[in-house]
Amino acid sequence: MIARLAMLVPAVVLTLASGCGGSNPQVWLQIEEDGSLPCLGASHMRVELHAPNNDSADFTFDEFGLFFDTDNFNCVIRGGFSFPDLPLGSDFSLEMSLSDSTTEDKGILSRGTSVSFNVSSGSPTQEVTIGLYRTPGVQQGTLVVYKPDDWNNVSGIQILQFRITKDGETTPARAYYLTFDPVSYPDPFPLVISNLPTPIDMEMYNFTLEGLDGQQNVLRAWRSMVGLQTGHLSFLSHLSG
Repeated sequence: MIARLAMLVPAVVLTLASGCGGSNPQVWLQIEEDGSLPCLGASHMRVELHAPNNDSADFTFDEFGLFFDTDNFNCVIRGGFSFPDLPLGSDFSLEMSLSDSTTEDKGILSRGTSVSFNVSSGSPTQEVTIGLYRTPGVQQGTLVVYKPDDWNNVSGIQILQFRITKDGETTPARAYYLTFDPVSYPDPFPLVISNLPTPIDMEMYNFTLEGLDGQQNVLRAWRSMVGLQTGHLSFLSHLSG
């Protein structure tokens, strides 16, 4: 069953051709999601505009936030996003991908592409629909990690990495780097890690978040126990050393 959400990203604005008057045509992106919870765990939304006949008209936009409802896990685009000053043209398509806060392919939760469309000077506003489906094999277990109380007291962090391991075991369920840049993206919280196990009965896992300098030296490590279970969204708000 497809749930058509009244959730637009207003607006992808395509600029009028040079020298023309009138208003800028708009393309509104609307999401359809199925029952696979394609946005659960999403904190990184990438929207790509493709123009197969004009490579210079390809654009990529990256936005960060929580793109799911923490109660019912459905997709939520709060406030909408506007991408202005795009070119006119034909055979455009829009691609959307949603990822968690990690930087590996295991964190790509869903991806969808629209049908092709044309935008010319004076075109009316168009709605373009993208169907989102959770990537096959990507588990629904999700952990939301809030900023540690002493985060601002630790200087020199250049890299963030994590690992989450079932209690009593040594092989992590997941372990990798997290999206973070001390200059362009200095506050990555809340971090969201998805594609985690979803046992029927709650099981406990050891979570570790590490801040490293540019030479991979660990400057600070935060640790906590967390429970994972089917249908349960896990939160960590008080990480300790």
